[in-house]
Amino acid sequence: MPQRECELFLTGRETTQQEVEDALRKAAQRAGRDRATLILAFLGHGFVPPGTAGLYYMASNTKEDELSSAVNVSDFLVQSLAQNGVDGLIGLVDTCHAAAAAPNMKDVVAGIREGQTRLGLLMAAGTHQPAHGLSFSRELTALLQSGVAGGTAVVDLASAKYHLRKKVICQDTGQLSFDGCTNAREELWLAHNRQYARRGTLGPIAEEELQGALAGWQEARPEVPGSHTALLELKEKAAADPSAAAAHVHEVADSLLTGLEAIELVGRWAGPRLKTKELRRAAHALRSPTGAPWNVPDSTGTDLLRDLVEFAALRMRTIGESATAPLCRLLVAIGRETESDVNDSAVQEWATTVGSTIELNDAVQQYLPAQAADSVRLIISLHAARSTDWPDMLDVWLWDGSEQPPHREIRCEPHRSGVEQAVAEALRWSEPLARDRRTELRGVDVVLPTHLLATWEPEQVRTGLYLLGVHHDVVVRWTGRLHGSNGLSDPSVINKHARKQLVRMAAESGAAPVDWLTEADTRQGPALRQRLLVGGYERAIGIDHRPGDLGDLLEALLTYTPIVLWPTGKRFPEEHRSCLTSSWDVLPAGFLDAYRRRWRAETDEHTSEPLADLRAVWHDLEWLEFCDLFEERRTTDHWST
Repeated sequence: MPQRECELFLTGRETTQQEVEDALRKAAQRAGRDRATLILAFLGHGFVPPGTAGLYYMASNTKEDELSSAVNVSDFLVQSLAQNGVDGLIGLVDTCHAAAAAPNMKDVVAGIREGQTRLGLLMAAGTHQPAHGLSFSRELTALLQSGVAGGTAVVDLASAKYHLRKKVICQDTGQLSFDGCTNAREELWLAHNRQYARRGTLGPIAEEELQGALAGWQEARPEVPGSHTALLELKEKAAADPSAAAAHVHEVADSLLTGLEAIELVGRWAGPRLKTKELRRAAHALRSPTGAPWNVPDSTGTDLLRDLVEFAALRMRTIGESATAPLCRLLVAIGRETESDVNDSAVQEWATTVGSTIELNDAVQQYLPAQAADSVRLIISLHAARSTDWPDMLDVWLWDGSEQPPHREIRCEPHRSGVEQAVAEALRWSEPLARDRRTELRGVDVVLPTHLLATWEPEQVRTGLYLLGVHHDVVVRWTGRLHGSNGLSDPSVINKHARKQLVRMAAESGAAPVDWLTEADTRQGPALRQRLLVGGYERAIGIDHRPGDLGDLLEALLTYTPIVLWPTGKRFPEEHRSCLTSSWDVLPAGFLDAYRRRWRAETDEHTSEPLADLRAVWHDLEWLEFCDLFEERRTTDHWST
């Protein structure tokens, strides 16, 4: 929206209907000459005559029984929209019956400009409601003066309506929007957001890609553009040059402009429900169907959204797919995590504008099997193992949340090789059952006693062509939550407490909710047990080293916490703990991403992937649901085979 001069017209006790109408016409003509957006605010008294549906604005000489003495608000909105050159109209109506100001849309689309215009209305009250004390105008003024915390660069009508509805009581604040203008570059907006944290338009990913593109183009500027306008100018300049280098610059600039529009869209559409946690989970969901890993940026908040959009726009495209396909997948993932409807008009309009309606539909379709895969897990339990041995039987279930999941017992030789062969057999058994449910199996839970937790890494079991963890998210669980531990024959006791701990941890913000044990802590066995007994550890517990009695220590700790971490090597340095903060919201599946990156890396330099240096036993709320079901069934033969 271009910046223009503004004229303020105040109605007073002696302002007549004619003066109001003349001022409205003058404002529309001025906006038309300047090709500017026109903002009309009606504050004062309004009425709806019996038998009509339109709002009339009262001047000093208005008589309610004489319509010709009042200002027909709807008519003047339509007339103003018809003024040649007006780049859209915003109407602010703070009167009784304000919603009656909405014009007949047939008049808007069938006027002189044949619908090639834009209209946005904010209305203080419903058609049959009074408006009190100009509270709508006062709260709107306060909002524009203070800005919107966590919002986008501008305050648009949808954002204003959302905040006004929380402030203006006993009135139904309404919004109406129409956009028939095919060449508009941005949505209608009311003001710059004063709380918008002004950062550079582009993040590090965009700057790196642009620098690389500009380096090969002789006509390029010496510096990367730092604003939306400069980026647009760069795109237009590159379009005028037929060289291949210019075409590459044009492609990068165009992708970034589309990404900036997507960021603005996310703010309007999912912003009220969007947090760093949801962004990280959406990013995790962008993995390929084979689970191919990628590094989620360490940034948070608005910076993380920018980095994800830039990554999707510039670096996630695969051979043969359109440039906007990854961006559409990101939007669908954000919608899924925030429970925001991708069929929302704002999302559909964005897709139409950037020519990506089909890509958006494809992204929605791709997430259907992903959602189904998340709801089905193969559970492999080694609870038949004695204190130092491997089991001679595995219990396996394919759990989809039902109370009667398919179950099978698989006999095996009581050694590592025999168990690993049985794991491969369990996978073969489960895959056709998963296909019957129209999904591919991705999640695998391996339930282990503590002596095997300390020595065995089930994700590295070979199950045919690949290791189990290559295409499956393997999560290690502890048998104690199925069968009890440390003399607690009823595991529901420890599981009930674990639920409370998980809820509290989910409510924490900032650093990962982990309490770390040093070597000094684990050496003092009686003191550690006492701290456990008095509730000294109510969060996840991390062991920063690998003690000789790791199995016994895990047995003690897992009774008191649902999550325990320990290093694969001798110790886990304190400076590496921050990797948990940036990854916590996508764990435990995020461990598998880290392991895969380690497996596929050309170097085994551990500092490059500290998350891969950790082992974990992880019990989430979903797993505790299965534990409850197991507790109900374990004394009977109710499992299907």
